[in-house]
Amino acid sequence: MGLLAVKDDLKELIQETSKQEPIKKIDRDEGAIILENEDMLKQMRDSIAEAKANRVLENNKEISRESILIKTRLNYCNSVSYWKVHNNGEPIEPDKRPFVVVLISSSADIEFDYKDSNPIEGGYYYFAKQMLEQGSMSYPNVTMMNSVYQGKTRKIMDQNRTVSIMGATVKHSPLEWYFVSFSFSKPSSECNNPNDSRELNDFRRFVQKRQ
Repeated sequence: MGLLAVKDDLKELIQETSKQEPIKKIDRDEGAIILENEDMLKQMRDSIAEAKANRVLENNKEISRESILIKTRLNYCNSVSYWKVHNNGEPIEPDKRPFVVVLISSSADIEFDYKDSNPIEGGYYYFAKQMLEQGSMSYPNVTMMNSVYQGKTRKIMDQNRTVSIMGATVKHSPLEWYFVSFSFSKPSSECNNPNDSRELNDFRRFVQKRQ
C-alpha cells in the first residue's frame, strides 16, 4: 500500500507540474515578439513615409513640367504658377494680411523670389480673395484695376511685366488657400489665347489630382 501511495503522489505531482506555465520562457518570448513587432512597425512607417515623400516629389515634378508646357502654348505668357496663402498655421483673417509662398512656377525668378513665405501684397491679396469667392478670376488689363494695380503690387507687376492675369482656386481651408494662376505681358485682348480659360481649368484639375 505504501508503494501505491507514493506512485499516486508522483502522478499527482507530475500532473500539477504540467499545468504550470513556463513563466520565464513566456516572458522572454513575449518580450522578443514585442521588440520584433515594434521594429517591424517602425520599418513599415519609414517605408510608408519614404513612399509618400517620393510621391510628393514626383507629383511636384509633374506639375512643374506641365506649367512649363502650358507657358509655351499660351501667347505672351510669362508665368504659370501654383501658390499658397497662409497665416503660419493660424486661421486666415480677411481683414489682416496673411503670407504667400510660391510652390511651383514656370518662372525660375518667381519661384526663387517667393520660395519663402512673405506677407502678401494688397493687390495680390485682393486677387486671391476674388478667386476664393468666385472660384476663378481674370483681369484682362491690370492697369485698369485700381484694387489690384496699386502700391507694391504695381511695382512687382511692372518688374515681372504682368499686364493681365487669370487664376483659379485649387483647394482651401480656414488655414490655407491654394491657387493656380497665369500672367501675361500683354492685355488679354492682344494675346489671342482663345483656349486660356480651358487651359486654366485643366491645369487646376491637373494639380488637384496630385495634391
